Amino acid sequence: MAKPVLSVIVPARGADNHLALDLVEMDRLLDAEDVPAELIVVFDGAGERTREMVGRFAEVIKYLKAVENVGAPGIGVAARLGILAAAGTWRLVARDPVILSAALAALSSFPKTSASGRGNRAFEAVIGIAQAPQGLAARMHPARLAGYVCDRVSRSVLGLRAATARPLFLALSENAASRIVSRGKINSESFVAELILLAETDGLKIGRVIVEGVAAGGGFRGNLQTIAGAVRMRWWLARGKYVA
Repeated sequence: MAKPVLSVIVPARGADNHLALDLVEMDRLLDAEDVPAELIVVFDGAGERTREMVGRFAEVIKYLKAVENVGAPGIGVAARLGILAAAGTWRLVARDPVILSAALAALSSFPKTSASGRGNRAFEAVIGIAQAPQGLAARMHPARLAGYVCDRVSRSVLGLRAATARPLFLALSENAASRIVSRGKINSESFVAELILLAETDGLKIGRVIVEGVAAGGGFRGNLQTIAGAVRMRWWLARGKYVA
């Protein structure tokens, strides 16, 4: 099998009755791309039924590769484990077909230019940013404003130059993954912001693409967790906890 250009990591937690069908759809999306790919599912405290359902579809999921998280459970640990187990030139964490579809459309030039040696080879990471909603009412929606404030506060705490601390997705090059992923510590959704922080700290160039048709997630609890994660990461950074 040719070396994958794109590795897609899917953390699987708890009893996810839709996971198997999601993997089939994600496999179909990857099959439509004209590049070698792999689909890595990381079992992170997944129930027996989830494993059984994935096993039933294993024969029809062309690019499937399973990895077991035998350490402490959590989205951050599972994502890092999957990224490090990947073989692709680019590694992307996507937990559902909607995000993967949007990422493939937005990133259509990045994996191919990287593989062929043309174009934006200087980029070591790419973040996908949700397109701003149209209309004053949509932009001023309380949830939208809360998410905006959370993002600005998190970026300020971390001193990020990136356009957002909460992108829809983050794609890492093979080189970036080998340099920064093993140094990650956060075990929450903030693992993405942590990888952006580490990439900037190492001087890696981060590109960005605008993603249409997908709204940014969040919620009050998620906003608080993001800010708390940013404070924790800043504390670790100031005390040299991220030194390679």
